[in-house]
Amino acid sequence: HEGNRAIRVGSWKLVAGGETGPWELYDLKADPTETNNLAGKYPGKTKELAEMWERWNARSVGKR
Repeated sequence: HEGNRAIRVGSWKLVAGGETGPWELYDLKADPTETNNLAGKYPGKTKELAEMWERWNARSVGKR
């Protein structure tokens, strides 16, 4: 959306500003207003969701 990136799986949401901005990870169940970035605390979850986004993006770009 508007050049930003995001993916949501369950209560986890991974977002980033623009194509190169750093990923931010939020647990929407515990933090619905997205005030506590958990990317540093959960690097494995951040990587997992980022890889999921990358796979989705690669498939989506081919459909344009």
